[in-house]
Amino acid sequence: MYGDHATALVHHLYKSSTLPPYNEDLVRQVVQEINELYIRLVQLLESVNNDLADPKIGGTAIFFHRVILRNKRCVLAYLLDRFYRLRDSGNLSSVDQLDEHTSASEKQLLAEYEQLVATYSDNVQIDVSSSLYPPQALFLQVKVAKDCGTIMTENGPVHLRKDTLHYMKRTDIELLIQQGYLLPIS
Repeated sequence: MYGDHATALVHHLYKSSTLPPYNEDLVRQVVQEINELYIRLVQLLESVNNDLADPKIGGTAIFFHRVILRNKRCVLAYLLDRFYRLRDSGNLSSVDQLDEHTSASEKQLLAEYEQLVATYSDNVQIDVSSSLYPPQALFLQVKVAKDCGTIMTENGPVHLRKDTLHYMKRTDIELLIQQGYLLPIS
């Protein structure tokens, strides 16, 4: 039935709370169905010389057109939701997750997106990747998830070893939290 692949594509993403692997086969099937429907629509319109006075032909043409639009919306919703999940995960630099769950074109898109955000941040001299809300506290207790070595803070050097706890100024460690090296403890 028309639109079944597109529906399955959206359900595939909807069922998962985390980012599932990119479903290239299903995307390809939906695009193939769009192309086939477009060819049938063009053939129908050419066979009647674009005269849609007959309600049966007009209804069929509208049906094909609506299914094409629906399939396009489903594919775009799938791709946009995947982009938002990847962008909002904060782990864009985590190569392991990107290799496991994304396609080559998604990796390229994320790299270009990171470059655009960095360029914009440099131009306006504001870190747009940071939170839009003011911090609740100036200091945070964090647990080190990955060895970071020694970092320099306003109060001097701090050695961050895995599984150690630290009480540090938020501005000193915000970037490390975003990169996944530190985990805030509530």
